[in-house]
Amino acid sequence: MRAHERRTVLVPIFDGDITDDALTAATTLLAEPDRQLVLVHVTPTSGGATGACPNAGVEPRWHRLASALAPDHTFIEAVAGDPVDEVLAEAQRFDSAAIVLGPPASSAPCDAWIHETIEQLARAAPSQVCLASRREHPRRLHAAAAVARRVSSPNWRSHAT
Repeated sequence: MRAHERRTVLVPIFDGDITDDALTAATTLLAEPDRQLVLVHVTPTSGGATGACPNAGVEPRWHRLASALAPDHTFIEAVAGDPVDEVLAEAQRFDSAAIVLGPPASSAPCDAWIHETIEQLARAAPSQVCLASRREHPRRLHAAAAVARRVSSPNWRSHAT
């Protein structure tokens, strides 16, 4: 790897925002100067999405994450299609070292597609997925730190599938 290459952290945005846990994990991973953030707004084309809008007057967490980095370190895109396929395609496109996911706070039926997408991504790309959720996976509290150590390793390589 060349010294000037950036290591990419991909954060999918489902239903308009990311979770607090995903914001925290992504911020940890992006703390190094050679990191690049890719935010991907994902809209499923086959049911599931509620089209929820963030509360008026409240800055979305994904926007706070993007604003914390230099503009040339952030790429924001919107895609429509199968959420798993779209996230994996973007991860491959940007040679992402990590995919940061945070399950929705609710287990309401309208969020079932998000839970299913996260489970499928964790199976499809286990070496890239960083599941940021203290509520549902307490043993993974330090997942972001572990990914950060792996990404910072001098022998780092993306293990894209």
